Amino acid sequence: MKHLFLLFTLFTSLFASAQTDSIPAIKIKYLTSYSTEQQINRGLEKVFVDSSLAANETYHPLYRNLTVFQDLGFILSPYTNQNFQINRNSGFNLSANPYSIYFKTPETAKYYNSKVPYADFSYVQGANALLMLDGKFAVNATPRLNFGIDYSRITQDGFYLRQFTTGYFTQAHTNYYSKSKRYRLLANINWNRGVHDENGGIQSDSLFETLIGTNKSVPVYLNGSQSRFKQFNAYAKQYYYLGNSELIVDENEDSVYLVKPVAYLSHTINYETEQYFFDNINGDSAYLFPGFNLDSSYIFSDSVGKKVLNNRFAFGTWKTDEKRNLFAEAGLNIQNFSIHTYSGYRSEFNVIADGILERAPKSKTDIGLKAQGQFCLLGYNIGDFQAIGEVKLIFKGLDFTGSFSNYLYKADEVMLRYQSNPFVWNNNYSKINVTRLRGGFKTLKFKNNFNLEFNSHLLTNWVYFGKDVVPVQTSEVISVNSLSLTKTFQLGFLFLENTLLYQKSSSNIVRLPELSAKIRWYVNGNLFKKALRFQLGAAAWFNTAYYGNAWNPAARAFYLQDNVSIGNYPVLDVFLTGEIKKAIIFVKLEHANMDWMNQGFYNTPHYPLPIRALRLGVKWRMYN
Repeated sequence: MKHLFLLFTLFTSLFASAQTDSIPAIKIKYLTSYSTEQQINRGLEKVFVDSSLAANETYHPLYRNLTVFQDLGFILSPYTNQNFQINRNSGFNLSANPYSIYFKTPETAKYYNSKVPYADFSYVQGANALLMLDGKFAVNATPRLNFGIDYSRITQDGFYLRQFTTGYFTQAHTNYYSKSKRYRLLANINWNRGVHDENGGIQSDSLFETLIGTNKSVPVYLNGSQSRFKQFNAYAKQYYYLGNSELIVDENEDSVYLVKPVAYLSHTINYETEQYFFDNINGDSAYLFPGFNLDSSYIFSDSVGKKVLNNRFAFGTWKTDEKRNLFAEAGLNIQNFSIHTYSGYRSEFNVIADGILERAPKSKTDIGLKAQGQFCLLGYNIGDFQAIGEVKLIFKGLDFTGSFSNYLYKADEVMLRYQSNPFVWNNNYSKINVTRLRGGFKTLKFKNNFNLEFNSHLLTNWVYFGKDVVPVQTSEVISVNSLSLTKTFQLGFLFLENTLLYQKSSSNIVRLPELSAKIRWYVNGNLFKKALRFQLGAAAWFNTAYYGNAWNPAARAFYLQDNVSIGNYPVLDVFLTGEIKKAIIFVKLEHANMDWMNQGFYNTPHYPLPIRALRLGVKWRMYN
C-alpha cells in the first residue's frame, strides 16, 4: 500500500502543475534547479536537473558509481570499494559502514527550487523478485519555502539459497529563507533501515562450477542467520547573513530591505543513531565463529551502535565575480556521543576545530588554490587531524590539479574494543597515519573530454582484519599507487565510454586487483522524427584475479584469506534504452555472458555473482 500511495502522489503531481506564472496568451516555463549545502555556503549558482539518458539502465548503485568492488553477489548486501581511497573527517567513527552507498545522508541532500511541483520516479523489476523503487518529489509552498522527499525501496529474493534482502531509505528535506534574505534554514531527516539473510557463502565452489544454466542451487553454511541495520539522522543548519540592506520596491509597491550578504554566521545541529545487528537463532555453523563466549548451542544475537550529537558553529565569507570564486570558513564542532555494544555502553566527547580557504577559478586561464584542515582539540580523538592542500591550473582548455593530504586518526571503535558472543578483543593501537599525493589532468575544450588521475597513498600503523577475523596493527609502511583514466570516444552515432584503473600495493596486507575496467559501448540515435531517443549497447565490468578478502557476518568485516582467487572474469550486460518525452524505459539482460568462459564467477570468495536475468525499468520525470 505504501508503494501505491507513493505512485499516486507522484503521478497526481503531474496534473497539479498549474502554477506556471502567466499573463494572458503568454506562459513562461521555469526550469527546475537545486542547490547543495556546499553550493549554498559559497553563494554559487544552482544546478539544473539532468534530463539526459545518463546510463539509466545501470540502476545498481555499486555498478553505477564504482569501478571495482566486493559484495556478496546481490543488491543491498555488504560491500567494500576496491578502488583504494582515504578521505576521512576527524572525529569519532564506529566502524566501516558496509551499506553506506545506499544511505540517504545530509551530505547528499538536494534542495530544490521549482515554480511547479517536481517529481522524478524510477522503477525496476525482474527475475528473482527484484523490486527497486525510487521517488523524488519537491514543491515550493511559497517562493521562499520548499519541501521535498526522496524515497528508495529495494528488495530481492536473490539467485541462490538465503539471499533475501530488503531495505527502506527515506529523506525529507526543507529549504527556507526570510523575505529580507537575512536568515536561511536547511533541514533534513533521514531514515535508513534494512534486513538481509546471511548464508555464509556456498559450501562447495567445485559443485557450483559443475552446474550449467540458471539452476545452480548449492548448499550454504548458514540457514537461519540474519543481519539488520537501522540509522536515523536529523539535521538542521541555520544561516544568519551579514551585509548591508538595500530598500527594494517591487511592482506591487511593497518595500523590503534586502540584504546583500558578504558573510554568514551558521549553527549546525546533527543528531544521528546507527545500529547493526546479527542473529544466529538456529545455532548455525561453528565454521564461521571462533566461539570465545559461545555455549554449545551456538545460538546468539549481537549488536553494536552509536548515538552522536554534533553542534557546529561557523563563520564564513565569500566573493564571486567573472574570474573566480573566493570562499573562507572557520568552525568549531562540539561532538557528544555514546557507544553501545554487547557488553554495555559508555559516553565520550570531542571538540574539533576546522577551517577552509578556497579560490576556485572560473576563467579559461587561471589558478585555483585550496587549504583545508581539521584538528581535534579535546576528547576521545584528541590529536586527530586532517590537512589538505590543492593547486589547480587551467590553461588553454587543459586542467592540471595537484594535491597533498595527511590524515592522523584513531582506529575505528570496533577495531579497538569489541565484545560479542563469537568475538572479543581490547586493543590499544597507535594512531593511523595516511599521506596522499594526487595529480590530475583533464581536457575541457573537446566534445568528449578525458580525465587522467594518479594517487599515491602511504600508510603507517595500518589496522586491518587478519586471517583469524581479529584486528591487527602492522609496523610495516605500506604504499598504494593507482592510475585511472576515463575517456569517451565517439564515432558518429557510436559512443565508447571507458574507465580503466591500475592499482599496485607494496604489501600483501592491502589486496587489490591490479587492473580493473568499466566499459559502456552503445549506439545513440533517434527514431520517428526524433520523437524517440534510444541507446542500444552493452556494458562490461572486469578486474584481474587476486585473493580478495572474505566476509564474516558476525564481525561485520571483510578479512584476509589465502585460499580462493577471484576475478579475471568479465560481467557483460546488454541493454536497450528509449526516451519518449519525459519517460525513459529500458530492458536489460544482465550477466549475458554466463557460462561462455567458465562456471566460476565471484566478487567475494564463496559468494557467486548473480545468474543471467532480464530486467525492465522505467524512469519518469515530471517537472517544468
